[in-house]
Parts: sequence; C-alpha cells; structure tokens
Amino acid sequence: MSLEEGNKFGGEIEFRQGKAIQLINYVKSENEDGIGKIIVNSDALRIIKSIEEPVAVISVVLVLDCEGIDDPDQDINWATKLFILCLAISSTFVYNVNGVVGKDDIGKLYLMTDLNRFIKKQDESQQEESCRDALPRLVVLLRDFGLDEPDSFKEYFLEKLQQVDSEAAAGITNHFKDFDVYGLPHPGCKRKQIRHLEEIETSSLDQEFVSKISQSVQEIFHNLTAKHISTTPLTGTSFSKFLVDCVDHMNSSKHCAQFSVPDEYETIVNFMSALALDIGTTYYNIMMIDKEIDDFPMSWWEFERYHEEILSEAEIRFQEKCIGNIREKNILKFYEKIDEIEKEFREVNSKQLKKFNRTVAENLWDELVKPGLTAENLCESHLSFDSILETFNDRYNFQAIPSREAYEVFEFFRDKIVPNSVEQLDGMLGLRNETEEIQRTKQEVQREIQETQNKLEIMLNGHREDEDVHGRRVAELLRRIEELEKQLT
Repeated sequence: MSLEEGNKFGGEIEFRQGKAIQLINYVKSENEDGIGKIIVNSDALRIIKSIEEPVAVISVVLVLDCEGIDDPDQDINWATKLFILCLAISSTFVYNVNGVVGKDDIGKLYLMTDLNRFIKKQDESQQEESCRDALPRLVVLLRDFGLDEPDSFKEYFLEKLQQVDSEAAAGITNHFKDFDVYGLPHPGCKRKQIRHLEEIETSSLDQEFVSKISQSVQEIFHNLTAKHISTTPLTGTSFSKFLVDCVDHMNSSKHCAQFSVPDEYETIVNFMSALALDIGTTYYNIMMIDKEIDDFPMSWWEFERYHEEILSEAEIRFQEKCIGNIREKNILKFYEKIDEIEKEFREVNSKQLKKFNRTVAENLWDELVKPGLTAENLCESHLSFDSILETFNDRYNFQAIPSREAYEVFEFFRDKIVPNSVEQLDGMLGLRNETEEIQRTKQEVQREIQETQNKLEIMLNGHREDEDVHGRRVAELLRRIEELEKQLT
C-alpha cells in the first residue's frame, strides 16, 4: 500500500483522522514449497527511520469467525509468524476477541501464553524474565459485548479464562507484567460491514460504541510506552533495524523455528552501538575540521575549551543512539576513538603553531635585529645590540601565540641565532675598528705629505741643493700611502 492509498478515516473522532500505511505484508510463493515471505513496506520504513524520538508500536490482532490465525484460507504458518512478529516488535499488543469468551478464543489466545516455545532458551534462571521483558503490554478488547457491564472487565476476563482453561489464565498473568481489558458493544452495523469498518462514517455507528471506543483508545494511549530494549527506548533508526532483522529471521525458516528475541535484541544493540560510535566520532571529527580551517593555529587553552565543548555535544549524540547494557562498555571505545582523532588534531595544531610563531620571530628579526648587523647600520656596541634584542623579545612575546611551540621557537633563536649574530657583530665591530685605525693613519700620512710638500716648496725656492733628498722623502711617503690604500681595500 502506498502513502497515497492509506485507509481514509472520518474526522469526528480524533484517532480516526489521517491515513494509515501498511507496514508489512505477506507475499505468497509461486514455488511448489509454497513458502511465502513477509515484506516490509519501504515507504513506511523510511518514515519510521526519520523519527528521532522514542517509538511506541501498537499491534492490533483481530480474530473473527471468518478470518484470523485459524482461517482455512490462510497460511497457518504465516499467521503464526505474523502473530509472533507482532508480539516481538510491539510495545502494546491489542488482542480483539469475541466478548463471550469461549474455547475457540482461548485456543487463539493461548498462543501468546505459549510463546516460550518460540523463544530460544538461555539458562533457566534468565528464561522467564527474558520472556517477560520481550513481551509488550497486553490490551484485550472484548468486542460485541452485550451483557451487563461488570465492575472490572479484567476480573471478568480472567474469571472466564479460569472457567474455560485455567492453564491459559495462569499463562496470561505469568507472561505479561500487566494488561488491561475493555468491553466494546456492537458497532451497530451489518456483519459484512465490520470487515470494512473504516469506510463507515462515524455518524452511522452506534453512539454507545463510539463513546466506548473513544474512552478505550484514550486510556490505551495514556498508558502507552515506547518500545524498549532493557531500559532504553528505541528510536526510528533502532526500531527499523530491529524490525528488519526480525522479518529476516521469520523469512529464513519454513516453519516457526525458535525465535530468540534476546538474540535479536543483542543484534540491534550491537548495530546501534556501532552506529552511535560512528555518529559521535564523526560529529567530533567534522566540528574539529571546521575549527582547523577557521581557527588553527590556536593556543592550547583554546584548543582544550573547543575540544571539551565539541566532545560534550558528540557524547550526547552518542548516548542518544547507543542502547542497552552495552552502553557502559561502548563508552570506552567512544573515548578511545575520540582520543585517536584528538591526537591527530593536536599534531596539526602543533605544526601550525610552530610555523606561525617561527614566521613571527623571523619577521621581527628582519625588522629589528638584522639591520644592526649590516655595515651601514652596524650597532655601536654590545650594549645597543642587547637593547635591540630586548625589544625583539618583548614584541615576540606579544605577537606569538602562547604555547610550548612558541617557547621552542624562542629557545632556537636564543641558543642558535643570537650567539651566531653576536659572533658576527664581534667580527664586524673588530673590522670597523681596524678600518677606523687605517683611516686615521692615512689621514696622518696625508698630513705629513702636505707638510713635506710645503717644506719642499720652500726648499725649492731657497735651497735647490737639497732637492734630491726631499724628492726621495716624498717618494717614500707616496709608497707608504699606496700600501695603506691596499690595506683599506
């Protein structure tokens, strides 16, 4: 049945509004073995998967004289499988039987009390409790009830069961933790119309029937609980997986072989645990990637703050999906996986911190320190160089991202770059001093030459005889100047 083809209800009663969609169907086999299959409606399954809230499942089994699990035209194997499937997947099981409880009704109802035939045994101490936990809340509807209304339909029902079959009565009370019984009068329509009751307008139904139906449905919904595994309610995703696994198990056997609800529970618990682990760690990974793109590198206190915030949200998503008693064990795997992912992001942030702080230091060094190591702007002394280094340190501490990586960069400059620069400065200061000394000597020689030339001029005017002596003196001085020029170059 498609989404557009659901049962159409009238609007006079709240629970009759909207459309219904068939969840499962039985397809008969064309093979000789005649083994059919239970088919899950993919549209219905898609809708259920989209439900993020806890899922409550109500199964309604209607047993009429002309149809039901003993219908001769119906595959009894299919009917029994469907009956067991409804018991396994439901949180509330509504069983609709004739108001005058007789042996035939007891025979049909006894299938529930004998459910342990189809539930795989664990050890004896766990078997009874496992069966009780697996079964839904039972609601019995006594239809076409025409007798005087008893004080308690539940006591009336159990009394009739006891009269007809005491073993069945004991089975009901033993297997179901609690159950309710409601009596419904005849709907006031012809027998043939009952099979298509949804097509009848509410106004055409008996008003007492409408009143009792409304009251019963309201009470059923008031007591409605979500389908649970252990103490954890199933959401759309987990219930869908559980349903499909149960149907697959039913389809895998020709007959109603033992059906292990606890095993099916364990399967869905493991599935949801893996899904929860994937959802939680994927969320953490994606959010940390966003931080890497937008905010890395960052200080480690910022990293820790973002890590804790994202981890907290990831754990919420993990806890929402993880079900059953395995949650405590699986949380360890969750944190182990988170630790692995966090370690990778720590390595990325560390590398980027080193690169960022190294760039800051190099830029400041080129701006502040490097010019003082050139001939044009050479520091006057070690004292002035130390002052420049102090400025470099202050500005680096201000611009660098505080971290151990920042200190490692500082240590590298302090232990490697600064000593080399001091050695370079010493060499350049020594060279500058030698150059200045040569310049002074050159200036002194030039002064002597000038004095000598002046004296020579005087001598040429008055004492020609000493010309050769002074000529040799001048030649000697010129030779010395030439040597000094060579030293400067």
